Amino acid sequence: MGLHRLELLVQERCRSGTLTFQEALQLFHRLLAAKNRAPPILPFNNLFTAFARMKNSNNYYVTIFSLFDSLTETPRFSRSLPNVFTYTILMGYCTQINQPALGFIYFGRFIKAGLRADAFICSALLKALCSENRIHDAVNFVLNKMRKLACTPTVVSYSIIIDALCKKGEVSKAFRLLDQMRLEGLVPDVFTYSSLILGLHVTGEIKRAEELMQQMVSTGHYPDVVNYGTLINGLCKNGEIEKAEELLHVMSSQGL
Repeated sequence: MGLHRLELLVQERCRSGTLTFQEALQLFHRLLAAKNRAPPILPFNNLFTAFARMKNSNNYYVTIFSLFDSLTETPRFSRSLPNVFTYTILMGYCTQINQPALGFIYFGRFIKAGLRADAFICSALLKALCSENRIHDAVNFVLNKMRKLACTPTVVSYSIIIDALCKKGEVSKAFRLLDQMRLEGLVPDVFTYSSLILGLHVTGEIKRAEELMQQMVSTGHYPDVVNYGTLINGLCKNGEIEKAEELLHVMSSQGL
């Protein structure tokens, strides 16, 4: 089979949702064994993504990391050298299997490789920092370090940290970060609002959560089942059953 057909096969199998670990491993080694010319990095990235999404993928992390090393240690594969997407996939996978410290190592290797950072790999780093409860470091990275990497903070960058703060019940800090985000001209999205509503529920500030949901709607973002469920739960705990029932009717009218 020619290289082009092999690349198409990898793409097709990765999209199928039925790719097994062993089949993915065989495809990876077939790419590595390609003769005449090295394959591009894209099919390797597709396979890394497929590995990360597999059920029980945490059982195979040693093999997955070894496959990554095989790309960087094979001289003829300069065309197949990991790019920013490869590192982003691996860093996200490290956080997924509760090994964020390994993600920091891959970020260090990414910097050492001289590759240019983008918002996606910065988000992967922020998630790793927050998963280790290093929220102060995450804030420092967004406010001070991202631009040094020629990467501008996005709504997603801020929202990752806001979500982590809200889950810890540090809602005041989350709202201060929201203010900073707005000062930079960034507009909160559904994920930002959802995190803050959940945070207010955790701290028992249900009235404020109601007001935030109204603000959310006024900016063109519509609550989902989780948002409504969070608020309804809080209202019920406060004994505000009528308000909770009103929200149920609103949900029903919206087909939720």
